[in-house]
Amino acid sequence: MKVLISFVVLAAFPSKDTSVVSPSKAALMSAILPGGGQFYTGQPIKGGVLGGLELFFAYNALSSYSKINTASSSDPYFQKFMSNALWFLAVWGYSIIDAYVSAHLNDFEQKSNEIRNDVSNKFKNGGQNVGKEGVERRLR
Repeated sequence: MKVLISFVVLAAFPSKDTSVVSPSKAALMSAILPGGGQFYTGQPIKGGVLGGLELFFAYNALSSYSKINTASSSDPYFQKFMSNALWFLAVWGYSIIDAYVSAHLNDFEQKSNEIRNDVSNKFKNGGQNVGKEGVERRLR
């Protein structure tokens, strides 16, 4: 129980340093704890919604499973179980993929601003390349 509580606390308070966010860790956290990867990447609302959906479908699937009389496709509880189990798997898979992609894109805005600044600096300097190649060309 202590491990689960510490895991929830770590997931709820992500690191402020954007370079520390690991896509594989985000996916793993999302696979183990409903919405954990979204909390880790700094998206608590999305984490709460996805975690709630995962728990809802898992509870309904387990509830229907306990009421199954026969394993036939005509049993209404079997149909409810299969439907809820498939929805759970779909939301769970989406949650893992979303956490992985969000972790990859976590510092996208910072990198795009750096590229934008580099491009604007090149145009301010008369279109000349101010990078390493530009310095080497000027020395020749």
